[in-house]
Amino acid sequence: MTVIQPTTGLILAGGRSSRMGQNKALLQLQGKTLLQRAIERLAPQVEGLLISTNSPLASAGSYPQLNDRVGGYAGPLAGILTGLEWLAEQQSRHQWLLSVAVDTPFFPLDLNRNLQQAAQTDTLVIAASSGKRAHPTCALWHIRVLPRLRHFLETDQQRRMMQFVESLHYQQVEFQSAPVDPFFNINTVADLNEAAAGLY
Repeated sequence: MTVIQPTTGLILAGGRSSRMGQNKALLQLQGKTLLQRAIERLAPQVEGLLISTNSPLASAGSYPQLNDRVGGYAGPLAGILTGLEWLAEQQSRHQWLLSVAVDTPFFPLDLNRNLQQAAQTDTLVIAASSGKRAHPTCALWHIRVLPRLRHFLETDQQRRMMQFVESLHYQQVEFQSAPVDPFFNINTVADLNEAAAGLY
């Protein structure tokens, strides 16, 4: 039986949302913002919860909102770095950070448990849809990743997430994608309409 280690959750909501024209965290889906949906799904899985955002979000409630500590737009890795640094400074009892993207509103309710079952001694476990691509924004990160991640963001100009992931020894856990993909990603108005229509 897998012992679930103390974990802090991190909702990645700091993107520029350029294709949507507004902050995706505040988009409404079936009467709730994407941020509210993410909080409801992630909070029961973890012992603490953080919001990675570069704009204040009223619907984040009392959860800490963290601004990127890396200059320029560095993408989701900047949010993960900030979350790991917060852990190191504020919550040393927690060695794991579970990240999810705010625009992935149907991520599994057992995400943490399934990723931890594969963690063992690895520093990173990422989620994947069965038979489809990996979703590194939905992942379990160990605090040991922190020095390498900071170095990567300070030295790499492109800051591509999968490039960093592939530089580590990591595990990948597949989640059933039939009849629907739990990592369906809302990037466009059409995606939002598809989700709202109950297709996901």
